[in-house]
Amino acid sequence: MASWRRQRRAAQQSGHRRAGVRGDGVVWLRRCGAGRRTFGCFRESPRTDWWPDADRAIEAAEARLLADARAVSVTAAFPLERSLLLQWSNSAQCQVVKAAMPARRLAAGEPLFGEGDAADRLYVLTEGSVSIVHHGGGPDQRFASFAAGVIFGETAMLDGQGRSADVIADGNAIVHELTSDALDALIAADAALDARLMRNIALHLSERLRSASAAWADSGA
Repeated sequence: MASWRRQRRAAQQSGHRRAGVRGDGVVWLRRCGAGRRTFGCFRESPRTDWWPDADRAIEAAEARLLADARAVSVTAAFPLERSLLLQWSNSAQCQVVKAAMPARRLAAGEPLFGEGDAADRLYVLTEGSVSIVHHGGGPDQRFASFAAGVIFGETAMLDGQGRSADVIADGNAIVHELTSDALDALIAADAALDARLMRNIALHLSERLRSASAAWADSGA
């Protein structure tokens, strides 16, 4: 696994015309204008999909390998009550929070919010995946993709600094949103639920910080 990660990182950072990553077969990424193409991973004839960067091309190959292995799909639905936000909550508390978090459906390519937008809510993704995209004056940079079950948008809601990046649906997706007003109402109505939600949000932020620190250390920066 460590070797696979090193090879993937090398492919993502490669400035050459081609980058190879070995897994079950070989994924070849060939630069062509602004796009790259995947070769060699898929068992049938080569696909004609074009991707904006090496990261997305590799993800397409990985998704196919997982599907062939009958692994759980990253786009499968994930019940809201199983998310970290509701961890250790009882059935009654889950129902109260779910009632305060309406679902929003996104079509492929639809933005959920944009960089610089005011932030008054957090989200839990329960179906599909979304990408976090930053505009830095040059080509768009995708920071991450989130799969179902992930909480996001909480930092900007808590600090009031606005959104730091765009969030765009990779395909059809469903998010549940919890506004700051709804959170305040939940807190005022149930002190025990207040403590649980705040603890879960804090745990989520801690996990994200640890992941970022590990990625930084792994990059050798």
